[in-house]
Amino acid sequence: MPQRLTKPGRGALVAAAVALCFGPWVAVARTLSVVVNAGTQIAHAQALPALDAHTSLSIGEPNRGRLLNGVELESDALLNVRSGAHGENFGTREMVDAVRRLVQVVADAHPGTPRLVIGDLSRARGGRIRPHKSHQSGRDIDIGFYLKAPSDPGTFVPATAANLDLERTWTLIKALHEDDGVQYVFIDRRVQKLLHAFARDIKGVDTETLSQIFEYPQRKSQVALVRHRRGHRNHIHIRYFSPEAVAAGERLGPQMLARLGEPQSESSKVRQVYRVRSGDTLARIAQRQRVDLTDLMRWNHLKRRSKLHIGQSVAIFKPGARLVPKVPAPGAVVCHAGPFGAVGCWPPPRT
Repeated sequence: MPQRLTKPGRGALVAAAVALCFGPWVAVARTLSVVVNAGTQIAHAQALPALDAHTSLSIGEPNRGRLLNGVELESDALLNVRSGAHGENFGTREMVDAVRRLVQVVADAHPGTPRLVIGDLSRARGGRIRPHKSHQSGRDIDIGFYLKAPSDPGTFVPATAANLDLERTWTLIKALHEDDGVQYVFIDRRVQKLLHAFARDIKGVDTETLSQIFEYPQRKSQVALVRHRRGHRNHIHIRYFSPEAVAAGERLGPQMLARLGEPQSESSKVRQVYRVRSGDTLARIAQRQRVDLTDLMRWNHLKRRSKLHIGQSVAIFKPGARLVPKVPAPGAVVCHAGPFGAVGCWPPPRT
């Protein structure tokens, strides 16, 4: 006996329409999700650095960060590391190697150079060192000035016109300027004035180069390497980029901290993209976007002498709130867009 055909109900019709509109879309989405996830995992695996005992991890920012696998800077014939007694003489391998090259340049240019006094770097695992706000991620170091008196005081001495060894200190500053791995140098304005005059009058350095090196005589500069900070008349604060340690920290830092049971910091900055236009330079972009030149260089892995191309993408990070997905309010109708302009809406579930 033939079966009797019944008229489908309204619910069945809606279910069929939804399946017709969204079925192919869901299947494609699932397929794309598998492909994208697999590709992301492969790309991530390929991008991971080959870590070994020589790779440091600089995690977070200098004023809110950690250091893993840091390298200890120890005293030798050219260095008097006074912070070693407190265990605050650790940094990224890139920074420690750069500091040793720096003092060797001075020693080679000026035979008989006395040992340079070294203050704080970071702790073995980074973190806060009082009274500093920075020195947390292995990229900061405090060093003394070269003084005229052939002494090894083991402490920082305020630099003045009477005691500052201008020849050796200028050689040090020049070497820092020629090192693309240096991000900042902080020196009191009064000491900058002495070095600026020496470089201009004795060494014959041109005005443009001096403006790239010293913030003095300007009140403030986002381009100069050497900048004024209060409390830096008796020592020099140097911050290095340490790109390898920062890259390793960005990729592996959260997992490593989680394994160690240590807290992780989250960035509150939002990424923006700037397209390079005709006549742009890194300094002009930094000034126009009101960001620091050295930050712009660090964000984009560029150097002071890097050439820009029209249309090139430049990343800029500015403070901003994180985007938090909105949760539908109770009783709201939720709609989702499907393919070919189809839209499906669902009322709140009955309770």
